[in-house]
Amino acid sequence: MENRKGYFLFGLDISLKNTGVSIFDLEAKEFVYIGSFSTENIRNTKEYKGKELTALKLHKLGEWFDNLIEEYPPYFASIEQMVKVEREYGVNINEIKGIAKATGIIQEIIWNVPQEFHYPSEVKLAIVKGNASKEVVQNEILRRYPNLIFKNFDESDSCAVALTQLIKVGIVEWEKPIVEKKKTTRKKKAE
Repeated sequence: MENRKGYFLFGLDISLKNTGVSIFDLEAKEFVYIGSFSTENIRNTKEYKGKELTALKLHKLGEWFDNLIEEYPPYFASIEQMVKVEREYGVNINEIKGIAKATGIIQEIIWNVPQEFHYPSEVKLAIVKGNASKEVVQNEILRRYPNLIFKNFDESDSCAVALTQLIKVGIVEWEKPIVEKKKTTRKKKAE
């Protein structure tokens, strides 16, 4: 693997199921990598018989991420903050624990790189509006960067997290689309 020169900002949407990573070259001012790593097909094969499956998935995620930072040495990491309200976002507690563990692995690997966390609503607000769907956010990114290819929402989420930081510090100028408010009609109460 070639060790590239430059300053790379990592946008990270970390999960134990599928971690999305977008890498922005701060000198060239362009995305140089968009990808994701799924642990869904990792199983306790003969080689790993008797190993704890979550630990194995975390190990494989760490190996993949180590290779990625070797090729693109990070200068800064912009990370999607783990959501805290289970019922509001429909995420179960075991999924939150998995995200926390995966985030810990990634943070340990880049312990010496400045990191900033952004809540999902902050990311959506930077790109479109605070309650936008993943699809709307992805479409808005593709409108501005039509050459990008996302295989899943984890990849577009990681790109949105990277863009949030880039917009915040003024590296990328971003004009949000005008979003029309839905008109609500209220029925008159019968007297």
